Amino acid sequence: MTLIEIIVVLLVAGLVVSIALPGLSRVLDTHRVKGERARIIQSLDTLSLRSYTEGRPLVLNAGTIPNLPAGWTLEVPVPVEFAVNGLCTSGTLVLTPPQGTQETYHIAPPHCRPTPANAIAP
Repeated sequence: MTLIEIIVVLLVAGLVVSIALPGLSRVLDTHRVKGERARIIQSLDTLSLRSYTEGRPLVLNAGTIPNLPAGWTLEVPVPVEFAVNGLCTSGTLVLTPPQGTQETYHIAPPHCRPTPANAIAP
């Protein structure tokens, strides 16, 4: 290979990388947000069990989950109470990811798991 051929190959490789890199960044951000959402929902999902194992009632409000990832907000218009027996009161949660749209979840007995508001009830 001559020097000119090597330079052309490097220029083409640099052009391909410069085109692909912004798209890769968006894909990585999307996966990061999905992972953070899953961890938040999992944390909410364990509140009933936590109440049972700790032997004390818990109340879900915006301050119950202190370790929300940066940029996320959780709104609980009416606090959801988890009894020692693992049952809960019904409630609605509004989770907002950074630079995203609000996602509404419902919590209802007997399972007390966050369910997306747009999910079809069985």
